Amino acid sequence: AQLESVSLMWMGCSVEVQAYNGSADFILGTDVKRDKAGKRTIKARVTLRQWVEKLELEVDVFHKNYPIERLIVAKHLVTPSWKSMKRIRRERAVVGKLLRREPTSKQWSFPFARPTKGAVCSIYGLRRFFNGLRRSPHRGVDFRGKTGVPIYAINAGRVILVADHFFAGKSVYVDHGAGLISGYFHLSKALVPMGATVTKGQTIGLMGATGRSTKAHLHLSLYSLGRAIDSQPILATKE
Repeated sequence: AQLESVSLMWMGCSVEVQAYNGSADFILGTDVKRDKAGKRTIKARVTLRQWVEKLELEVDVFHKNYPIERLIVAKHLVTPSWKSMKRIRRERAVVGKLLRREPTSKQWSFPFARPTKGAVCSIYGLRRFFNGLRRSPHRGVDFRGKTGVPIYAINAGRVILVADHFFAGKSVYVDHGAGLISGYFHLSKALVPMGATVTKGQTIGLMGATGRSTKAHLHLSLYSLGRAIDSQPILATKE
């Protein structure tokens, strides 16, 4: 029987992907800040030409003890003023709404491109201390480089936000469809406008040190169904 589409339910969120050449690809994950260890269930609704089949798969989410990273930044970036906190809350609300949007049609395909030529300098999940104070774990992957280095879209999609935020600095968010969104932070300059369609490997910005940053680098966030997940397993290991 020919596969037509697959719908998945994961941690209260649902997404559907149309089949292509007899298969339907998904990227799911857990968020180091939001999710706890334990058993989870993936529910699937598989639509074939002749019938519909429902499946369930139980998975174990394990605890991981991530390394500690200690950073020194300007004091106002660790303990923001009342005025800055109002700004931070507004910015978080904007991004939160984006991440809760209904999944759009899938535009991405394997393999995923690297966002820049620099090496990884800070992995996902690190337990972070800023000026000795514990803050949220690192929910992205950092790449080293210099100001002005090109930043590339890791896959095809549509630009859904171009912003300059307190923590993320100048940033670009791309919706790749099927619940997958990538975010590129601390840019010195964004090179794409809101609503632009981008291709895999297209230059979308330039590396910088804007926002809460100790030096020029790229922070790449990858969100699956609203959860910030580790992007390294799906990124190309080299250019």
